[in-house]
Parts: sequence; structure tokens; C-alpha cells
Amino acid sequence: MKRNFKAAMQELANASSEKVMEYTQELLSKDLLDLRDVGMDMNHPKAVFHTILRKLVLEFKPLSSKYDKDIHNVENHFFMKPEEVKKDATSDDKESSVLQRSKQVKS
Repeated sequence: MKRNFKAAMQELANASSEKVMEYTQELLSKDLLDLRDVGMDMNHPKAVFHTILRKLVLEFKPLSSKYDKDIHNVENHFFMKPEEVKKDATSDDKESSVLQRSKQVKS
């Protein structure tokens, strides 16, 4: 069965949204986070969300370089500098402490 590009993109968007919710619920249920009120300061939730998105980027990473031109066009559309994208995608930084602790709890 063939799918068109639009349907495939919608399927990936739905799958990634479900993964975000799954990871969020996992973190909240395992008491890994400081859950005090944040008030107007969204930096703490944004930091956790950013970590979840980085995990998704790794899971949804393209398996070949066949579509590098399309990737380049999308990055340009969103005003993403290639060196920033490459640095984030190939970052050798240690995983955030939230993900490290999550892995320890699973073990």
C-alpha cells in the first residue's frame, strides 16, 4: 500500500506527539522532577521539554542521507544555521540528568 507524503508526515507528527506525552507521563510518574509551582517562569518546563525533544530527534533520525537536499531546504525555511543544526545533532555532550536518571530507574 502506497502512502502519499502528506499522510506520512501526518503519521510521523502524530507518533511524535504521542511519544512526547508518553515521556512526559513517564517522568511525572517516576517522581524525577521538582514539581513545585513555576509561576510565570517557564524555563524549568522548557528545559525538560527540550530534553524530551532531543530524545525524539535521536529516535526519528533519518536512516540515510538520500534526502539531504530536502533537509537543507527545511532548515533554511526555519532560519536554522547549518552549523547549529549539525552541532546539536552530533553533540557529544552527556545526556541531561533527567534522561540519565530515567535510565537508571528503568534498570
